Amino acid sequence: MRLDAIRRHARRYRRIGAVAAHHELGYLLDRVGLSRLLPRRRRLATRAEGEHPGQTTWRRIRLALEELGGTFIKLGQILSARRDLLPDGLVDELEKLQDEVPPRPYSEVKQVIEAELGAGPEQVFASFEHDAVAAASIAQVHFAKLRSGEEVAVKVQRPDVAEQMETDFEILLNMAGLLERSVSWARQQSAVDVVREFMQTTRDEMDFTLEGHNADRFRDNFADDPGVHIPKIYWEHTTKRVLTLERISGTKLSHLEAIEAKGLDRKQIARRGAELYLKQVLEQGFFHADPHRGNIFIQDDGRIAFVDFGMVGRIDEHLREQMADLFVGVVRHDTDAIIDALLAIGIAPDDVDRRAMSRDISRALSKYYSLPIQQLRAAEIVREVMGLAQKYGVRIPADFALAVKTVAILDGIGRELDPSFNIAEVAQPFAGEMIRRRLSPGRLVSDLVADARDARRLLRYVPGGLANLLDLVQSGRLTVRFEPTRFDKPVSHLHQMTNRLSFSIIVAAIILGSSLILQAGVGPLFHGWPILGILGFVAASLLGFWLLVSMLRHGRL
Repeated sequence: MRLDAIRRHARRYRRIGAVAAHHELGYLLDRVGLSRLLPRRRRLATRAEGEHPGQTTWRRIRLALEELGGTFIKLGQILSARRDLLPDGLVDELEKLQDEVPPRPYSEVKQVIEAELGAGPEQVFASFEHDAVAAASIAQVHFAKLRSGEEVAVKVQRPDVAEQMETDFEILLNMAGLLERSVSWARQQSAVDVVREFMQTTRDEMDFTLEGHNADRFRDNFADDPGVHIPKIYWEHTTKRVLTLERISGTKLSHLEAIEAKGLDRKQIARRGAELYLKQVLEQGFFHADPHRGNIFIQDDGRIAFVDFGMVGRIDEHLREQMADLFVGVVRHDTDAIIDALLAIGIAPDDVDRRAMSRDISRALSKYYSLPIQQLRAAEIVREVMGLAQKYGVRIPADFALAVKTVAILDGIGRELDPSFNIAEVAQPFAGEMIRRRLSPGRLVSDLVADARDARRLLRYVPGGLANLLDLVQSGRLTVRFEPTRFDKPVSHLHQMTNRLSFSIIVAAIILGSSLILQAGVGPLFHGWPILGILGFVAASLLGFWLLVSMLRHGRL
């Protein structure tokens, strides 16, 4: 962990340590070498705490993330899509993360609007409601009316959130680097890369102009669908920290009783909503990645409206095809097809055991073999497949994991609307159409042309490459570089042991030398005692005490 970062953000580090101690998570920090974040009185106590994390531990982690706020809540929400990285129990808790905080006072909202739009809310808008209708760790929303008469929702970023998040980003990077040096799992899953992906996603979400462009793209994608309503963005009143968009009327998907009272067909809403999301994921490759019930409205005329486009996912053609292959493999109970799709989707270790993986997949999915597609449970199957990816070290792309989580959430929402709903049944035509497109004559010809182009390029460069290789061999200039990847921790411990041994020998030498000086009575003297001998004993005592404290701080004697 970089000491300069600790010094610059000492208060935030202390806050993280205090929250971890409050929620009895000190022993987890100790196990990964982060116990230095804890208050000193808690460092030794961590050893007495439990060694095997369970459900209560996962719950305490969630509560700690909520208490740390903004950045850590966002990290937990994003990691809740990564069943390929984390235990199921922890993911279940992360899915419960609440990002609801008290709104900031109107005076601070006014300052942000003045800084971004050049004038206060009273000058920019015909009317502006001082009380926020929603508040989260990044921003809060106020209703307003433009001078042209349109009713709008104004999303205003909290004034200090960007600075706080940049501090947290640096802390998380340092912690991820330390995890990679201390824990083999973190190295295998590349914890630093996971944090960097999270940083990029969150920075994009902090830029409200990007959210506005996302909304415009969704509106273009559904321009020909009268059953979808995407709010209009008012760009003259939108900046990086202020987003002004059309105010959406209707009933939130979370208000099932209100939907029922208005006579809307819940079964039709469930199927239509799932079709819209599957179209985004499997056809458009650009999808709304935060489909919770508060972000989906059912309007009185039956249209489905979406809001909050800060978190979106992107799936390229290759990943969409692999998703279709994975779906077909599950439906057909084809373990080889499932393995091929998983390995094509993610990054797998070179020594992955396909035979053992096939046995585990067959065992995990055997409970579904006798069920028709109408009775398949998407969330359960996702849990099984992503868990196996984690077991065999297959690193799944973040956007793919987000898409899978989105589909699983939709399955749950659909069942609340209609108990007989099943998203696998809705997805079957989309997957079938993707496979048909792939096998169409035009696509086959296109693939053959691309393969021929790649082969031509390869044949062009192979002779020159072989000639260069032979020249290196003949001249004796061929070198092979060996980079050990699993010896960092043992070597680090060896260095630490060597340094402490050398330090102890020096202290012992000082003590021995001081004893000889005292015995010989070598001057100068102070009240008959040799000054050099006394100073030697004092120095040895201080150095020995410092070594003992250092060992206790690191939890090792």
